[in-house]
Amino acid sequence: MDCSHPSGAVLVLEVESKHTHPYAATFADFLVKLRADLRESEESLRAMAEAYKNKKWWQFWIPPYPPRHAR
Repeated sequence: MDCSHPSGAVLVLEVESKHTHPYAATFADFLVKLRADLRESEESLRAMAEAYKNKKWWQFWIPPYPPRHAR
C-alpha cells in the first residue's frame, strides 16, 4: 500500500524488474478485485472437478481433482 497518499493505493511489485505499478486506486477497490479473483479461482476449481468427473476413458491427461498429493 502507498500510505503517502490519502487514497491508500495498492501497488504491485514486479519481482524481476523491481518496478511498482498501481493495482487498485483504493483499499476498497483492492478488496473488490481480490474477491473477484477468488471467485474466478473457485469457478476454475469447480470446472476442473467437473472435467475430471466427466472425462472419457481415453482422456488420461485430465488430472484428478482434488490432486492426489493434496489429500
